[in-house]
Formats: sequence, structure tokens, C-alpha cells
Amino acid sequence: MSNAEQNSATKQVTLQFGLKIGDTVHKTITLKQPFMGDMMAAEEIAPAEKKISYRMALICQCITAVGSYKGVVTMDLLSRLHPADFTALSQGLAAVDADGVPVVLVVVLV
Repeated sequence: MSNAEQNSATKQVTLQFGLKIGDTVHKTITLKQPFMGDMMAAEEIAPAEKKISYRMALICQCITAVGSYKGVVTMDLLSRLHPADFTALSQGLAAVDADGVPVVLVVVLV
């Protein structure tokens, strides 16, 4: 993991319905800002032209925590999500990506 990735922005997303793993329903998922390596890994799992599958694969790459769950987060695991929770994660990923982008101010002198 690069220094930039270690210091990347994160966002905690609260799920409406939750993700059941074993006997526990987890209601919070923490996402990190995606980097090119995450996008490339997601494309290996699901081609970018399959928009929902690719988005799910990218979310898998960017999850840093699912409640108290300590295992690997896979597409199969996330396929149990309610569509509203998938939407919340997609919006969370977009927000953390936007939060991590530095703002550049351009001044034009005339």
C-alpha cells in the first residue's frame, strides 16, 4: 500500500437494511478512496462495461471495514445487499472519492 493510499480519505456508510454475515447483521461499512490499482483490480473481477458488477467489484476493493466482521469481502458476500444499501455504498464511494480530491485554484491575471 502506497503512502498516498495509507493517508487516503475514508467514509463510513450506514446501511438501511444491513449485510447479514453469519448471525450478525452489520449496518456500517467503511470505504476508502479508490486508486488506480483498485480500479484495475475491479476490472479483473468484472469488466467496466458491466456497470453494476464493476461498481460492486470496486466497492469490494475499497471496503476497509464491515462492522465487526474480520473476513474477506467478496462480490458473493455483497450480492446479499438490498438495492437501497448498494445505492448508499455507491453514493458513499463517490463522496469519499470527491472528498479525497484536492481542490486546485486557478487564478488568471488579465
